[in-house]
Amino acid sequence: MNRRFAIDTPGVCNPYSAAPKTCLCSLQNTFTQRRPKMPLIEINQAHQITASVRLDESTAARIDQYAAFLRTSADEVVDKALAYVFARDRDFQEYLRTRGSTRAAQSLRIRRSPHVRAQNAAASEALQQLTRNAQALEARE
Repeated sequence: MNRRFAIDTPGVCNPYSAAPKTCLCSLQNTFTQRRPKMPLIEINQAHQITASVRLDESTAARIDQYAAFLRTSADEVVDKALAYVFARDRDFQEYLRTRGSTRAAQSLRIRRSPHVRAQNAAASEALQQLTRNAQALEARE
């Protein structure tokens, strides 16, 4: 009589094993075939500024209440609420397609920190250096 003896090694597929057929390889293959690969978190890196606005007391209280309801910051509530309004307002979307929208006067009071100014200066210098390098390479060709 010809018998095959199986050695059960954890993590190794063995079709002759007497152990239940729950091989990790087959489970993982089944899992990855059923669900598309998606990251667990999504990170949106946006350039954020600090601005100062005046609000009615009741509006400020509602923002705080809504932030508590959503378990997020008041800044996030204001940002997302304004983005929602801008995206949904059809008349505003039409206005954005006109030339007048590019000439809107800046009335939002933006606070710029010295740290941001230094970063902007460094980025500007790096861009100028890249431009000089690209021009030098073009001159060689």
